[in-house]
Amino acid sequence: MERSLSFPLLIATLKNLSLQKIYRQVTDKSALSWQQVGTKLALSQKEIKTILEACLLENSLTQIIALFNFSDRTKFKRKYINPLIAEGLLAMTVPDKPNSRLQKYYTTEKGKSLLCQDESN
Repeated sequence: MERSLSFPLLIATLKNLSLQKIYRQVTDKSALSWQQVGTKLALSQKEIKTILEACLLENSLTQIIALFNFSDRTKFKRKYINPLIAEGLLAMTVPDKPNSRLQKYYTTEKGKSLLCQDESN
C-alpha cells in the first residue's frame, strides 16, 4: 500500500521545510566574523572591539570619544558609531531622537556574540 500525504499535511510540511531553510539562512548571515565586520565597515578589529566593549554598559558619545582621543564628534559618529548601528552591533537608548543630549549607546546581542566569538578564539 502506497503511503501518501493529504494535501493540507503536504502544504504544512513544505511550509515547515521552507521556514527551516529561511531560519538557517538568517542565522548563518547573522553570525558575522571579525573579518567580515572589519572589511564591511572599514574599521579595524581593535577599534570595533574597543567600542563594543565600552558599550557593554551604556555610554554617551563623549565617553566613547574619550577612548580614542578624537576631537570632532560629528566625524567620529559618522565614521565609527553610525556604521556599527547600521550593522546592528550597537544601538541607541533613545532611537527616536538620535541627537538627544541624553543619548547613550549600548552593545546589542549581535555585538556581544561577536565579542564572545573573539574570546573563544
